[in-house]
Amino acid sequence: MTPTWTWTGEPTATVTETFTETPINSDTPTLSPTDTPTHTDTWTETSTWTATSTFTETQTPIYTPTFTDTWTLSNTPTRTDTPTVTSSNTPTGTATPTSTPTSTTTVTYTFTPTATAAIRLDKTVSNVAPKAGDRITYTLLVGVSGSEASGVMLTDNLPKGLDPKTVVFVTSPAGTVTGTTITWDLGTLKTGTTTVSFSVQVEEGAEGDQLLRNVGHVTSPDAPPADATADATVRGDVQVTIGLYNSAGELVKTLAVKYMSNPVNDVTLLADAVLSSVGDSVTVVMGNDGRVLGAWNGTNKVGDLVANGTYYLKVDSVDAYGTTTSVTKQLTVNRPVSKVELKVYNEAGELVRTLYTETAGPIENVTDAHLTATTISPSQTGTGGTQTTAVMADDTLLAVWDGRDDKGQIVKNGQYYVEVKTDDGKGAHSTVDLPVSVLAANNGATTASVKPNVLTPMNPMGLIDGGSPGSTLTVRIYRLNGDLVVTIQGAAGAGNAWWDSRGAAAGMYLVVADVVNADGTKNGRLITKVLVRK
Repeated sequence: MTPTWTWTGEPTATVTETFTETPINSDTPTLSPTDTPTHTDTWTETSTWTATSTFTETQTPIYTPTFTDTWTLSNTPTRTDTPTVTSSNTPTGTATPTSTPTSTTTVTYTFTPTATAAIRLDKTVSNVAPKAGDRITYTLLVGVSGSEASGVMLTDNLPKGLDPKTVVFVTSPAGTVTGTTITWDLGTLKTGTTTVSFSVQVEEGAEGDQLLRNVGHVTSPDAPPADATADATVRGDVQVTIGLYNSAGELVKTLAVKYMSNPVNDVTLLADAVLSSVGDSVTVVMGNDGRVLGAWNGTNKVGDLVANGTYYLKVDSVDAYGTTTSVTKQLTVNRPVSKVELKVYNEAGELVRTLYTETAGPIENVTDAHLTATTISPSQTGTGGTQTTAVMADDTLLAVWDGRDDKGQIVKNGQYYVEVKTDDGKGAHSTVDLPVSVLAANNGATTASVKPNVLTPMNPMGLIDGGSPGSTLTVRIYRLNGDLVVTIQGAAGAGNAWWDSRGAAAGMYLVVADVVNADGTKNGRLITKVLVRK
């Protein structure tokens, strides 16, 4: 037998797994179609070749059975797994953000601006450098913004140098002038700008370089106040000099120097042109407006009273071109005066103290001046004996002397003279010398002592003494050639001081000690010598 392959022509059923798209409707929370793979078993017919073994008997002379393999074609079902994608709505755990309208009550604060009034004030002047006598115009601009402003009041303050009597209102409404203040009642002003103008004259006597600062002020109950300033400066092209001259034409005193816009053409003396007593004075004013130029009290440039006689007050005006305009007024000085000086001198004629210098009215019987005490004993404590003496002229007290010099130190004991010198203002002079003696204990010794007065290596310490009780010494040690060796400050109130001479060379030394009293006043200088041996 010979095996053979033969075609059977019969179909053979085979099982095949295939995936097919099967529409499946399923609700999902997202309601979105998704492709979901599913497993489906399907059967399909396929043509396959199957090898079969058949036995065919053939007669051959040998009668030998043989097997022949043959192939037969048959349809057999086969199973095939085929994955398929099916579109289906399936629930999936997918979080999907969604916008859901929800009714919610929300409180919202909204700021709504409400217009409020604001006021602004601006001010200008027509001429910032006027001359005296010029008329200038001021313009005030009242600005309102936001909303209208009620009860608006405008004021303007005229500075010195502007004549309020010459105010002229240029715009309406007109203001009211009270003293140097101008007032406008503007009432209610709508938003915008309101203009107010007026003119005024610079005073004829206004001095050069004088600042004219004009200040305006506006108010309203509906807005904060506002101010504005306009400045002008008076021109000073003319130099005006007021001088006082004697009958010889000599300048006695310059009363004033001013700079003005115009020359001074006339002056007036407010008081009598005669100075008849001490203290009298005369005031010089400009003739056209009464502005004061200066005043004279009958003294010279150093403050002394001038002698009786005729004097001339002269006002010179020099402009920028050198042109001079002069005005002269005559004055007379005729006053009874006495100039009194009281001075204290020592026996050597040295001035110790100036007690009194004064010019006053007439003093009678100055030649009869005398002292209430001819011997005084001044002291630091003010006790013990006669401390002072008074200088009298008849019953008039002129001065008191306390026995001290001009530095406040008690003078040395000795003889002194109080000189009384007078000048009656008419050329008569008199001098009286009044003697007085100063005799007091511990009022400033002339020498000091050093104990011991010879200092050696065995005994180098020296006690410098001589001050009054309670006083303090400041000691300076000098070589005889004047070189300072050392300064020693004594203990406060001890009245003495110590010197350690161990560092000093052998020789003679000068000891100078200044004494200061307990009250801080100086009480003389003590001088002595000390010898140092090595």
